[in-house]
Amino acid sequence: MRWDRVAEGLGCRGEYVDTIEALPDALARCKAHAGRRWSASDEQAGNLSVPEAGLSRFFEVYFGPSA
Repeated sequence: MRWDRVAEGLGCRGEYVDTIEALPDALARCKAHAGRRWSASDEQAGNLSVPEAGLSRFFEVYFGPSA
């Protein structure tokens, strides 16, 4: 699975790296990207409340458009 492509499909910055040495620069580019931002929470309720639009877009990218 190319998760960088999934991220791009969701409007986020996607980076593909093939060496551990390339990871810090890729993470820095992702952090500096002005596109959509996703936040994470360590609270269980925050992690369970996924925005409906984001969830439906994820399934569209992952499984393809519905017929």
